[in-house]
Amino acid sequence: MLLELTVENYAVVEKVRVRFHRGLNLLTGETGSGKSIVVDALALLLGGRAAAEMVRTGADRARIAGIFEVEAKGLPEGVEPEDGELIIEREILPNGKSRAFAGGRLVTAALLKERLTVPAPLQAPGGPAARRIGQPEPPQQLTRGRPAVR
Repeated sequence: MLLELTVENYAVVEKVRVRFHRGLNLLTGETGSGKSIVVDALALLLGGRAAAEMVRTGADRARIAGIFEVEAKGLPEGVEPEDGELIIEREILPNGKSRAFAGGRLVTAALLKERLTVPAPLQAPGGPAARRIGQPEPPQQLTRGRPAVR
């Protein structure tokens, strides 16, 4: 379970920290308040592709960190949780290169994507379609009874 997400110098965000609790957690706010940035940062943390444009203008790097409640079984060798919690971090440099860490150990983004995924599917609304965090493309959705636009 994701307990906390910290985003620094990512896109237009200087620094934000979001704490999560058991049960349903919702990100709400006005258009342009940064909900999508938080969701995209989480996708990056879970092994998404990094790009130079993600680093906030004027910053020397972007950093995304998450604290996850995990069980030790099934984690890659050398990745050790502390008191049942695992810190995962991604750093993106202005040239687009990135580094990933799990439990303080340098790992690949591919490893994050394959082995360190959040157990329950996270979904983020994106207009008429929804996307699952950590998946390359949003699933297609069909709507019924949608009125025609004239």
